[in-house]
Amino acid sequence: MKKIIKHRLRQFILLFFFIGNVGMLAAQSQRVTIELKNATLKELFSIVEKQTSYRFAYRNVVLDESNDVSISVKNKSVPEVLDEVFKNKGLDYNIVSDKSIVVFDKRPNLGKSSREQVTVKGIVYDETEVPVIGANIVVKGANVGTVSNIDGKFSINAPADGVLEVSYVGYNKEEVEINGRTSLRIDIRPVVLDEVVVVAYGTQKKSSVTGAIDVISSKTIEQVPVSNIAYSLQGTVPGLIITDNGGKPGSTPSLNIRAIGTMSSTEPLVIIDGVPAGLGDFYALSSTDVESVSVLKDASSAAIYGSRASNGVLLVTTKKGNKDKNPTVDISYTASMQTPTKVPELNNSWDYAILVNESYVQAGGNPLYTDEEIQMMRDGSNPDYYANTNWWKSAVKSNDSMHQANVRVSGGTAKSAYMISGGYTSQQGLVQFTDFSKYNARANVSTQIVDNFDVMAGVSYYRSNSKEPNHYSDFFEAVLNMPPYLPVKRANGDWGHLNNEDTNPVAWITEGGHTKSYDNNLLMNGMANWEIIPGLRAKAQFSWNLWEVGSSSIYKTITFVNEDGSHKYSNDPNSVSRSMTERSQTTLQTTLEYEKKIQNHFFKVLAGFTDEHYKSYWVGANRKNIPDNNLEEIDGATGTGDLKDNWGNSDEWRMYSYFGRANYDFDSRYFLEFNLRYDGSSRLAPGHQYTLFPSGSIGWRISEEKFMEPIRTVVDNLKLRASYGQLGNQTISLYQYANVMANNPKEYMFGHQWVPGSYLNILPNYDLGWETSTMLDIGVDFNLFNNRLIGAYDWYRKKTDGILLDLPVSGVIGIPVSVQNAGVMASWGHELQLTWRDKVNEFNYGVTLSFSDQMNEVLDLKGTGPHIYDRTVIAEGKPLNTLYGYKCLGFFTSEEEIQNSPKPEGYASQIKVGDLKYADLSGPNGVPDGKIDSYDKTDIGWSAPRYMFGLDFSGEYKGFDFRVFFQGVGKRDEFIYGGIVLNPTSKSLLEDRWNPERSVQENLAHAKLPRYVNG
Repeated sequence: MKKIIKHRLRQFILLFFFIGNVGMLAAQSQRVTIELKNATLKELFSIVEKQTSYRFAYRNVVLDESNDVSISVKNKSVPEVLDEVFKNKGLDYNIVSDKSIVVFDKRPNLGKSSREQVTVKGIVYDETEVPVIGANIVVKGANVGTVSNIDGKFSINAPADGVLEVSYVGYNKEEVEINGRTSLRIDIRPVVLDEVVVVAYGTQKKSSVTGAIDVISSKTIEQVPVSNIAYSLQGTVPGLIITDNGGKPGSTPSLNIRAIGTMSSTEPLVIIDGVPAGLGDFYALSSTDVESVSVLKDASSAAIYGSRASNGVLLVTTKKGNKDKNPTVDISYTASMQTPTKVPELNNSWDYAILVNESYVQAGGNPLYTDEEIQMMRDGSNPDYYANTNWWKSAVKSNDSMHQANVRVSGGTAKSAYMISGGYTSQQGLVQFTDFSKYNARANVSTQIVDNFDVMAGVSYYRSNSKEPNHYSDFFEAVLNMPPYLPVKRANGDWGHLNNEDTNPVAWITEGGHTKSYDNNLLMNGMANWEIIPGLRAKAQFSWNLWEVGSSSIYKTITFVNEDGSHKYSNDPNSVSRSMTERSQTTLQTTLEYEKKIQNHFFKVLAGFTDEHYKSYWVGANRKNIPDNNLEEIDGATGTGDLKDNWGNSDEWRMYSYFGRANYDFDSRYFLEFNLRYDGSSRLAPGHQYTLFPSGSIGWRISEEKFMEPIRTVVDNLKLRASYGQLGNQTISLYQYANVMANNPKEYMFGHQWVPGSYLNILPNYDLGWETSTMLDIGVDFNLFNNRLIGAYDWYRKKTDGILLDLPVSGVIGIPVSVQNAGVMASWGHELQLTWRDKVNEFNYGVTLSFSDQMNEVLDLKGTGPHIYDRTVIAEGKPLNTLYGYKCLGFFTSEEEIQNSPKPEGYASQIKVGDLKYADLSGPNGVPDGKIDSYDKTDIGWSAPRYMFGLDFSGEYKGFDFRVFFQGVGKRDEFIYGGIVLNPTSKSLLEDRWNPERSVQENLAHAKLPRYVNG
């Protein structure tokens, strides 16, 4: 419906213009000043396009490529200029609107075919199903042509077996075989090669980009109904790694660009409409407000952002209005449902009891449950104490719902443009009493004060509210561990639970209280652009960003009644708490840019300065002993002394940055780019606060070389590119270089009473400096088969020095030590993206495949390490956070094998057939020592994702479109520990364990888990 309305509105406007002959009047009113000598027609057209609103459409074969255009005019109309230039060239033109001029050959058609002629009529459509006005339709191989009218219609005489060539500025040329037909529908597609992409502090044609940059359009982003914009990017860009952190309504994913190359923060920098921001600001965006997201992945494209760009950059451009456009209203509403694709299968109560009895017997003990108790579980004769409860189905909903509504109004006048939008999202969780809602509002307004000076102002507001029951972090583990013979509630209304325990996940979420959180964000942004002289532009931007986040919690006491009538309490005593944090960011940016083209040489330079100032403060309090479980005010609680607490603090930091960029382009074939950024950060120690980050890149469009002409019908574009440079990272806690004192009201005891005191909180590092990453990227871009196949491949390697680490120190120091510039890491990987776009009759389709892989290695820990944790290790020569454990060789299958094999120290006498057998890899002297202990732990995997892929298939037929999207990971190792796998509530343990009732041969054929033993 929206497309039909747009189409009819466009028809009405265009008809109005044509009736009033506005095209010619506009041509007379648009005047140009041109000074050209020995130039080509294309160069003339380019100058006219820059000084007016016109775009030229023409066939390359009718244009004389010689440098014989010389003209000197001042303040002349466009028709006067074209009449003078065309009078001796056999060319003519048609001004079809105030934005389009079609050039055609008026010379006699000397090559007219004597073949049978037919009159072909048709309509030309663009990619949005809107008829195209001013499309140039010619007969291939003949000087016969016409132009589509305001309805996109045309009529032309052509040979019945001829071919029509259809061209339009900004679109690929299409060739359509007539095959005797007299009625045609012709669809044209936008030119992909020269699309304009957003880069740091500006834009570039895609054909001239020499860095590793991927762009995600609004069409891709808006097609996926998600509560967080990040999920709409999954699988769309190779090397963009998005990991869900649990699926709770309002939860935010983790987002990384390319392989992790540091042991400190891996968060990319986010820039929204030129303003530095964080991932939280990105997650707060409404998908319908975003025009595009550019992902800067290599040093060349990101180094101009310096200190915070070592993990890549997300450049977000929000939607703006368009000048000379009537108001357009877009309204959308989406209702969606999410259902878990895989949920745990749980045992019934009697199978649970049988498994538990088996574990006791396997350990040499007696069964825990009697046959009579198991029978009561089967027949349900005593449901208060021997029930059959599926705790997952009782505690977790089968699906959740999400609703999204958005409205946007945009338009503009001859001098101004505006866009105003608002949105609302609500989502209910799989867990009862868990929900999330958010509100978005945005307004972008721009106006042209004079011909060479315009201003822009933007304001956005975001508000989110979330609610979750207390104990949420423990909820799912409790659900999976609850014995199924316990009821959710007994017949008298008491909660089901084990004697003297306070675990019942349904009771927790129903009566245990909740936490309510909110997030407010207000961003105001203003910008001024001044074209001082042609080619020289100055820009100044000021923004103020304010966040306010807070939460309030109430922990309600739950009463559990034991079998003997005594009570067990959860959240005892009850309590209430509240906290609030306010952060502000003030940013000032100025840039000066100059560009100049001299024949085939194009130069562009940029210089700029930024000042970023951040302030934060936070307060909070809690108090216990609430007289009423429903009273949520702190003053309503009666707790004193240790039963109450309050806190508050603030911090501040600042950055000054100077940056520059120089671009050179020769004949759209050879490209050079050089970037510099000089950053200063108050986070680092005096004397180490400033550093320089350089980068450079080169590109070669091989497809533009003469030796490529024989295959130019196949190869539309082929570009090699390479980049090298340095980026920084200063994301550490503040004041690590300073002597920070901490206060404690109970630091010392004098006279049997606590007295306050102060102490040094952390040992400072007076030499704290920058973490620096050096990156090499080599890539190739290609367009083949009339731009139907588009692809890009990149290989990269990054080395990070001076990684900011918390190093272990001797306990005799007595206090923690600040982070040190100590670590060195390397990371590398490769990325591939292929897109095929084509059509079959009236069916348009596209398929995009993306693939990436990554690895990293810790190179230096400055003499420390390996740092061994519960399930991972950080060690030189290994990937970061390598999974660390014992290598399993299978099952013990006989007593003889047990006697002749190394066994875990301290458990040798307990090993039986069906237990796991581990490899004896080492000992105190570095060689196997006949026993299994900590010396035998080794690398057993890596939990980072490998072989990430995405497959996106879209299609369109007569105004109806669809999209099917798949994304996944080819390899990822995980450490699954016993509490999840060896659990008697799990059906997988029942079916996959080493079963003592089976033979060894049967177990070897079926068992995936060891025998189940209590303890």
